[in-house]
Amino acid sequence: MGPPIVGKILVVLPAKGFRHEQAHIPADHLRRRVPKGLLRSCVDGFNGPAFVDGTEPAWYNLGTANFKLERWAEAADAFAQALAVNPDRPEGLWKRAIALYHLERCSEAVALFRAILERNPAKRDAHYYLSGCYAKLGDAAAAARESALFNAKP
Repeated sequence: MGPPIVGKILVVLPAKGFRHEQAHIPADHLRRRVPKGLLRSCVDGFNGPAFVDGTEPAWYNLGTANFKLERWAEAADAFAQALAVNPDRPEGLWKRAIALYHLERCSEAVALFRAILERNPAKRDAHYYLSGCYAKLGDAAAAARESALFNAKP
């Protein structure tokens, strides 16, 4: 039996006896079924771009795995790679913006949240994060405006 099915990321699994085997990790497992410990061991086995097949889904799913593990810097980097290949994937833009928010790279995050709202004005959660970013940047008026937009009834 081969390595566990855990996205479309190709990673080396040094743990669990799967030396130099590649695992194909479906995105639905990244969201629901894989225990964080197994996901962590899969992501820990990733040692650089040589182990990613270079496609946007591979980078996106690596970002998703790191995002789930709250490894914000690694998630932001992987989503940047995914967006370089496919800049039109809204989920990659959204998750990169949130990762940057958690890294307190708010100037970068604001630009991404603004781009998200330009594409999808109904994405109200972007206003929540924008409010937090503006507060961290010391712009109380912008933070209050975004908070009001987030709390407004749709």
